[in-house]
Amino acid sequence: MALSFQREDTVLYFRPRAHARWRERRYVLWPAWAYRVVAPEVRERQLNVLQKAVLGMFRAGVTTPEGISTRLHLHADLMAFIAGEILEKGLIDHQGLPTKLGLEVLEQETLQSRRVVAGYVFQDPWTGELWPRFVERLQYAETEMKPNGYPNLVLGTTGKPEPRPAYLHRPERASTQATPDATDILEVTRRHGRALRHSDPSMEEEEEDGGTFELGTIDIERVSLIEDRPQPVYLATYLYLPEDADTAGDWHVCDPFGLGASTFLRRAIVRQMEQEPTLSKLVDQLLGRALGEGMEGVRAWMEQLRGKAELGVEQRLTSEIRRLPYYAHVLEMELAYLEVEHLGTGSSNPKLRGVLLTARRVTEALFAHLLGAHRSPDILRRISREPEHSASIYTSTAAALGLEVPLPQPLANVKRSQVESVLKHPDGWRLRPMIVATLLTARDDNRHPLREAARREPRLLNELELIASIAGRELHGGDGALSMTAVQETVNRVYHVVGLFSGLANGTRNPPLR
Repeated sequence: MALSFQREDTVLYFRPRAHARWRERRYVLWPAWAYRVVAPEVRERQLNVLQKAVLGMFRAGVTTPEGISTRLHLHADLMAFIAGEILEKGLIDHQGLPTKLGLEVLEQETLQSRRVVAGYVFQDPWTGELWPRFVERLQYAETEMKPNGYPNLVLGTTGKPEPRPAYLHRPERASTQATPDATDILEVTRRHGRALRHSDPSMEEEEEDGGTFELGTIDIERVSLIEDRPQPVYLATYLYLPEDADTAGDWHVCDPFGLGASTFLRRAIVRQMEQEPTLSKLVDQLLGRALGEGMEGVRAWMEQLRGKAELGVEQRLTSEIRRLPYYAHVLEMELAYLEVEHLGTGSSNPKLRGVLLTARRVTEALFAHLLGAHRSPDILRRISREPEHSASIYTSTAAALGLEVPLPQPLANVKRSQVESVLKHPDGWRLRPMIVATLLTARDDNRHPLREAARREPRLLNELELIASIAGRELHGGDGALSMTAVQETVNRVYHVVGLFSGLANGTRNPPLR
């Protein structure tokens, strides 16, 4: 696409809001390509996964907790509790029959029944990555041009306008990125729907097993681009320093679409700070430092920390790790860990959760690589649509490979449709289905790395489940404070797994002295 950004391009304002009270803020206008698309509407889920499953059992005529427990392989007491929840919602009557409202809600929770709407998705002009947001209507901001040719953001009301200075970050060169396809657009709506269900901004980009829907069950033809040519826009938001911030690294940036803080945009800003001194000065001003001096110190510290992270990764996995496609994810994990280690007791829960997020992404990237490098199109033929039969197939396969059985229950519960989804869309990055798909693939491939990994670590599946569970639980609203010890154990466990599959380490979980 031969397009570029101009100072006069449209500015959009979706009422960004901070996740905490702020003491300083600076407005920015951030560039994005806006594509007009047709996609399923995004809305908050009315039922959680278990409520939906239990309501489905009632619709199928299974009305006792014991009967539901047998079919869903969950404890009968839990089923009775969930039945009480949906009874209170008025979705079933006292005889266990779904009410009219219950049938309507169950139908609405099925993606195939959701109406498709015209709307917009947004693309990063430098990386081509899509924002995890979908909007049906553009909300335009009022601006006024300053003498230097750059706009001010005008907020307030018509009778009482409030001009706000805003830094406009304009890409110097026209950028060419791949046009998003239907799968990309569906993933955006899935991630936006998940973000609406979570209030913790540190979790907004986490890939949750289960998701809002399964890509493998969707009629992809219902999703399309309306216009191939995107519109250049600027998203109005602001950088801010929370009132309780006690370190320079505690600055945040609002999600332009009103969903709290955005780790997606913060990473983009940090990338651009390395190339754009004016953006660095903006952050410097926010932090209340003398122009140039403070940011130079931060920049030097970041460079030093990155060098230490690179050395730490190579100490664990040798310099050969740089050749592997998931090296960048390993480096990001080490960098995030070193940052919280440096802050010590000053590390907040969101920062510790950020380390867990990077640790899970390393594991997901590892299995995405394995699925891409070792394909076995016939594995779906072995998996039954009946959960009990599928679980027995997984167990017998693990035992044949020398892995410890029984499998952790969350892995045994992976559905055939979930395995099919990650095989068709490996970039969907759903960890447990990817693990099961890799397990089944290794059964037919005598040279698969999983075989050697299983020989060296029979408890491999338990190690992987520990990674998936702590990252998933904490990143999806775990109660209480996270400990540095738990984060360190997870990072060490990920290094252990990567070493087993890559063959670049001796498989020890003991980290080198830091």
